[in-house]
Amino acid sequence: MVSLGAHASDFSYGTAAKSEKSGRVPVLRMGNIQGCRLDWADLVYTSNEAEIKKYELKKGDVLFNRTNSPELVGKTAIYQGEQPAIYAGYLIRVRCNEELLPEYLNYCLGSTAGRNFCWAEKSDGVSQSNINAKKLRAFKFNLPKPEEQCEIVRRAESLFRLADSIEAHYQAMCVHSQRLAPQALAKAFRGELVQQNPQDEPASILLQRIAGKQPEKLKTTRGRPRVKKPETAEVLPVAQPDWSTLPAGAWAAQVPADEHTATAQLTAVLKAWNKPMPQDTARLATLLCLQPRLLTAALPADHAAQWRRLVGDAAAPLPAQVVTLQPAFNTPWRNAISKMRAREDLVESGPGAQGTWALGPDAARIDTAGWPDGRAGWVVHYLQMHGVEAVLPTLATEVQEFVHARAA
Repeated sequence: MVSLGAHASDFSYGTAAKSEKSGRVPVLRMGNIQGCRLDWADLVYTSNEAEIKKYELKKGDVLFNRTNSPELVGKTAIYQGEQPAIYAGYLIRVRCNEELLPEYLNYCLGSTAGRNFCWAEKSDGVSQSNINAKKLRAFKFNLPKPEEQCEIVRRAESLFRLADSIEAHYQAMCVHSQRLAPQALAKAFRGELVQQNPQDEPASILLQRIAGKQPEKLKTTRGRPRVKKPETAEVLPVAQPDWSTLPAGAWAAQVPADEHTATAQLTAVLKAWNKPMPQDTARLATLLCLQPRLLTAALPADHAAQWRRLVGDAAAPLPAQVVTLQPAFNTPWRNAISKMRAREDLVESGPGAQGTWALGPDAARIDTAGWPDGRAGWVVHYLQMHGVEAVLPTLATEVQEFVHARAA
């Protein structure tokens, strides 16, 4: 076992300066590190020549995410010189010596041993965890000869390519399966599923014959006339409740980042949904209730004004100079979910991200009266009417990771 500090150098932090949506050189942030690789989508840029010179990346630099949620802190990726770039302040740049391949280090830090190291060494704050350069230098790992490292990297990348192929095939099959039911119904109505009797008259002629048939006169009967049953009414979209009658600040509350608040709000959301709820939708709805300003930015002007009136200051957008990094209740959320599962207040069904959540029989004892029920009713109604995609694309990458269960 060797320490990283003995075979790497430079452990320097990136720029903390604010970047823009346009500029000369992209600034890689923690959201651009995904699955031990760099994701070049959703970039910010800088044209500051001093920063570009100081924080310029070189091919083979390993980027280590030093600040993030407890589950994501310590994720890594390698800069392969795809295009000129610098790195942001929540990343540490590591440069390996000739005895250590950057690709091998990347996989070591992303392995189970590397994740266990990050979990043990992280310092937890209110909403995020941190691993500084000193702790990173002390990371111990097995260091075989460079040729053995090359073979390990080759096999790992081969398995990753296979996993990517399986994932792509799975996603294609999911899309295809969603089209099968409408296609089968269309074929059934066209009579293409089974062999047809050539003696049967065409449906068009049958319809014409039915339309031209005169209605028979009703037979008179003794006694009380039969009452014709009313036809089934057409199912209409759910009408929006009249929230305008509620006083301003009806759902205002100082929301502490604790597990009791997360428990009450998730329970209120599942009550409002009133049937098994997709897990990612439940996460999104609860997040919007506990951090209502995220929903404000996604709402049309009239809805946003009503939402802010009812929720109060918590729904007001943050000043432009304030940057949010992660959902502020990540750790309390994890504790709330764990205890709800243990008490069987949360019933899960279905595999992974395709699963649903519903409330157990004893969850009724959880008090959700007041602002949790009020906010849940608004958010659930909006998502049912407009869909998750009306809100999710407006959220930051880190928040989307939380919603899709990669952050909690």
